[in-house]
Amino acid sequence: MRGRSLDAGGPLWVEAPGDDDDGVSVDARFETLDVERRTVVLAVRTAEHDDDGSLYATSEPMTLSCVLDTGDCIPTDDAAATFLVDHPWFEEQLQTHMDHLRQRAWRAVAQRDRETAARRVLEGASDGTMIAFERPFPADWDLLFLHDGVLHWVLDQYCPNPACECSSVALTVYQIRGEAPAARMGEASVDLAGDQPRLEVATEAARELFDTFWDKYAERLRPRRDEARRVVLRYAAQPASAQPARSGSRIPRNASCPCGSGKKYKRCCLTAAADAAPPGLRS
Repeated sequence: MRGRSLDAGGPLWVEAPGDDDDGVSVDARFETLDVERRTVVLAVRTAEHDDDGSLYATSEPMTLSCVLDTGDCIPTDDAAATFLVDHPWFEEQLQTHMDHLRQRAWRAVAQRDRETAARRVLEGASDGTMIAFERPFPADWDLLFLHDGVLHWVLDQYCPNPACECSSVALTVYQIRGEAPAARMGEASVDLAGDQPRLEVATEAARELFDTFWDKYAERLRPRRDEARRVVLRYAAQPASAQPARSGSRIPRNASCPCGSGKKYKRCCLTAAADAAPPGLRS
């Protein structure tokens, strides 16, 4: 098991009593988290909830200070005070989400430490296998998206070899259905060389899934690759000779090889690649 639930860190949906479609979107501004006082600022907006999981805000955001231990909300201005008067049910309904909000808060605190786990993972890496972003940065939010109403998670993997100038990211998408084991749905790679990243999908069956992922997360991959590269250069042991990293997922045969050689994967490191079973998951 991964030891934590998957979480994209997006807004929480607080449903109005007796109404499946209307409610309040709650966005926790974790940069304001006061660990000592155990308070965090919440940006709240009235919103509508669509069947596909999308939220549509119907008001401008108002801010409340929320006490994480109790769920008590304190308005920060007159607009927020009016919101609480107009929505007397909000604090009671928010109580049902407080355990999840507290878990998010402490995960956000852990994200402030960008070094400890990365150093431990990379100093111990010796087999050349590409490293999933969640290993050096286990508290970061996950790459989750909905497709046809079903939750999917993408595992992004990076080269751990400081001598390799690899610009590719290996991606594996899993389908998440409750407590059932995660189902591996397909693989892709992204070449981040140049100004326009190129997504190459292993099979046409997975293309629609990755297109949905790409629409949501394309701009997130380059910063994640840059941070992964930074900690690799800082903490990974320099190999005696530069060897290409092996991906833990199946890279498309015609994709650029993750070793950075510039060749297609099928003409370079395919014979050295090894499939890896997905880590245990819980939703």
